[in-house]
Amino acid sequence: MTEPTQPHDKLLKGLLDQPGTAGPPLRASLLALRYSHRDGDTEALLVQTFTDARDLPSLFSMLVVYATTVYAGVNPALLRRAIHKVKPEWEDEMLSIAAKEWMAGCRRVKELTVATQ
Repeated sequence: MTEPTQPHDKLLKGLLDQPGTAGPPLRASLLALRYSHRDGDTEALLVQTFTDARDLPSLFSMLVVYATTVYAGVNPALLRRAIHKVKPEWEDEMLSIAAKEWMAGCRRVKELTVATQ
């Protein structure tokens, strides 16, 4: 992953780099935020983020929604692989959540397109 350069990155980096500062749920959320608009290995980042949320289904599902709406290049195959590596028993449920988000995004684009014509 490329090193972030935004002003808030120093704060996030500090929280992530200090041992004991951020427990797994907070670390998962901070990682998702910190690298949301960066080039890099998105699958590895999602695996790391999902690993920190593996015992928290509500956080895991929120991270799936965030990844599908914010991360460029997240597609069903990549998301499936990342989820499967961490929590294969949640794969179908989480992909269903992602599909709903992608469909909602398509509807919004269609509505905007129609509204501007």
